[in-house]
Amino acid sequence: LRADNTPTDFAVTGRVEAKVLGDRWNDSAFTSLPGDELFLTLGAAGHYELGKTGTAAANDDLVKWTADAIFKVDGFSAYAAAFGSHMLMAAGPDINAYGFVVQGAYALAVGDYVLEPFARFDWQYIQGAAGSAGGAPPLGPLDNHEQYLTIGGNFYIRGHSAKVTIDATHAFNVQRDRSGLGFRAAPPNAWTVRAQFQLLF
Repeated sequence: LRADNTPTDFAVTGRVEAKVLGDRWNDSAFTSLPGDELFLTLGAAGHYELGKTGTAAANDDLVKWTADAIFKVDGFSAYAAAFGSHMLMAAGPDINAYGFVVQGAYALAVGDYVLEPFARFDWQYIQGAAGSAGGAPPLGPLDNHEQYLTIGGNFYIRGHSAKVTIDATHAFNVQRDRSGLGFRAAPPNAWTVRAQFQLLF
């Protein structure tokens, strides 16, 4: 593992989860089908990298964390997570990034199939040195808030074994080139549309 493309001496990652309500094995998917029982689980994870020591190069340390929750009952599902990334620079100011995501969905029976409309909102903030607004350090322009709104739906033909997903995402206040992620149009507003067919056997 490497932080900011610099070598590390070691890295460690861990995660814990706690089932608050429902069957522990019900956390295998975000989806809640009509008739499903109440379910709630909480989770948290962390990651640490120690930059390589004993060399002339400036190797950075890295800390990452997340906390999340999944709630499901009778077709309704909700997910929320907060996360952070802290690059502890050996030379120069540290780079801190924070964000959260919330998603909600409701599954409806349509004959022998299931239709699940969903909406998701993402927010992230990258905090850099001295209000840098337009440079291109490892994470792109710094001191920048970005928001993403996604609306779409899943159509389950045979559960997760055969399903269609269509969604559209609009990015607000984007100051970095997101074409590598499939976004079109220039900052600060960009958008993307995705269609996917999943077949498992």
